[in-house]
Amino acid sequence: MSGIADGEMGSIVLNNIINNTTYASKVLPYLSTDFFIEETERCIAHVLINYHALYGKSPNVREIVVELKELPEITKLDKNTVNDV
Repeated sequence: MSGIADGEMGSIVLNNIINNTTYASKVLPYLSTDFFIEETERCIAHVLINYHALYGKSPNVREIVVELKELPEITKLDKNTVNDV
């Protein structure tokens, strides 16, 4: 029986926050970047946490992309990936 790997859990949580406003409203107040293994996921979580702190809601995909492009932690390769979104 195979379960969900720890690395997969981060992407599941982020996907649900972005696509499910009810889930986002319950999870975002408790979300921390420390919960994520991969650096890209940490950056996305950082954007979600800061956006929620500023505006009281979760950002849409376009807003996430704009914010990600501004982060110094995002590498050139990651920026190309973000541009493809």
